[in-house]
This record gives sequence, C-alpha cells and structure tokens, in this order.
Amino acid sequence: MRWSCITSLFLFLLPAALAGEVLPGGSADITMLDAPVAELSYHARVRPDKYNDLKLSMYWDYDDDNNCRVAEISVAPALEADNTDKVRVECTVYRRSCGRDSSEAKFSSFINYSRGRDAGFSAVLRINSAGARIDFGDRVAETGLDVMADNAGGGIGVMSDRDVELLAHTLLTRYKSRIYRYEGEVVDASRDGPTGYWRYLDRDTDPEKVATAIDYGIVVVPDAEGGYVLIYQGNPSDDWRPGDIKGRLTPTAFEGHYDMEWYDASGQLHRTDTSADLEGDGQILRLNFPLLDATVRLRRI
Repeated sequence: MRWSCITSLFLFLLPAALAGEVLPGGSADITMLDAPVAELSYHARVRPDKYNDLKLSMYWDYDDDNNCRVAEISVAPALEADNTDKVRVECTVYRRSCGRDSSEAKFSSFINYSRGRDAGFSAVLRINSAGARIDFGDRVAETGLDVMADNAGGGIGVMSDRDVELLAHTLLTRYKSRIYRYEGEVVDASRDGPTGYWRYLDRDTDPEKVATAIDYGIVVVPDAEGGYVLIYQGNPSDDWRPGDIKGRLTPTAFEGHYDMEWYDASGQLHRTDTSADLEGDGQILRLNFPLLDATVRLRRI
C-alpha cells in the first residue's frame, strides 16, 4: 500500500505543515481535535539524517504534556542504507498519565531506504473502529505495530530531537456523526405497517464492508411527518443507549416499501439507496444496504 492511497478513505481535515518546512528540534507540532473521531490517519514524512540516528516522538490522545500517548521512534542514519538499502527502526509506545510513563508496546525491525536525496522516513498512525496501528517505511508501508488509542479527540502531533525537514505532514479524519435521542414516549406501539418492536433475525453481508451483525432490537414509531422513527432498544454501549435514534423510514408509492436513513455503529448516516421492506405478512422487516452489499432482517416481537 502506498502512502498516497490513504487519502481516499478520509475527509481532508488539515495540512499541518507544508512540504519542505523545517520542524525545529524539541518543538512539538500538536493539532487538537475538537470531537471524537470515527477514522483518523496521521502521516509524518521527514528527511533522515545522513550520519545520526533520527529520533521522532509521535503523540496522540493528547490532553497535555503529562497526559497522552507517545511513540518514541528511532531510525538509523541514511548512511547505513548506502551499503545495505535497509535501516533499523525501533519504537517504544508509552501511556503517559499524570506525568508517569507506562510502556504499552515495543517494536524493532528494518525498512528499505531510497538512496541519496530521495530518501525519506514515513510514520503513519491510523485509528478506526478496528483499532489503531503505526506503520513505517520510505515510500511504501513495510512494517509496523498495533497500538492503543481512545478515539476520544484530544491532540495529535510529532516532535524531533533536532531540526528536521518535513517532506509531508498531513492529518486526515472522519468525525463521528451526532447521535440523536428520541424525545417522545413509546407506550404499547401498534403493529400497523412497520410500527412495533423488532428483534435481529439474520443477515446477508459482505464481511469486508460490514463489521458485525446488529444483535439487538429496535422499536418503530410514527412521526409527525407521515414517516417512522427507528429507536435503539439494545443494551447500553460506548456508542449507543436505549432511546437513541437509529434511523427513519419514509413510505413510497409501493406498499410495504420504504426509503430509509440509517445510523451505523460509529454514528455515520447512510441514506444513499438504502431502503426497507415488510415481508412474511408483515412479520419481517428487511433493511437493505446495496452499496455495502448487505441486508439485515428483523423479526416482529
């Protein structure tokens, strides 16, 4: 995977520095996030020192200097690559809390370097629903390690022990969508059309596009605009609580067929080509996500 490919997955947030800018030694460049993220990619690419080890510190989950996560990265000088085309990379990850460091991960490996002025060292931190990882390389991601992350905003940035030329320095994110609460009261919901209580039945999904099944229930109630509201009725989690709105249905000209808006596990809204159908004499509610190659069925209870 080439470094340029990461931009297709995220919305552009901020170019933290222009290519060719010098990051002063001992000065951290921190960008504060103003909300929790659903996905994040942070790319710092620097020109390596010819004779000395390059020492970088990458920060995330940053509240202040005493409360953050930091990866201490050491890269061998570019001169070593003149003989073997490979240089050593070492990394230790710490969780810093109230000024005290506790080690969370250690890593040591080798990467290939371009020769001469084309040489560059890249570190990319990715955070998403599957976890967090730092990858290292020159122009191609070659090796890396899994790390911990809180996904709760804070700051992210990098620092060098000496002046270093930034060849690329980019932060790309997709924030979590806002989750709305249903303010009305659900009492003995009727069983007309899609209204009523529903429980997960089964699914037909592409595992590369849909992470997990929705093993919970929803209740469907009419709204004031002639449509329906889908309300979460599962156990409380980090992202969802009973009473949160999972989506909306709008009747179409076809009986038992509805246009649908649906909030996924991260709070992202899906509304393109999504729909719902009543099947089995109104006892099954099928949710359709054609762009994700997925359908999910709920049974009436």
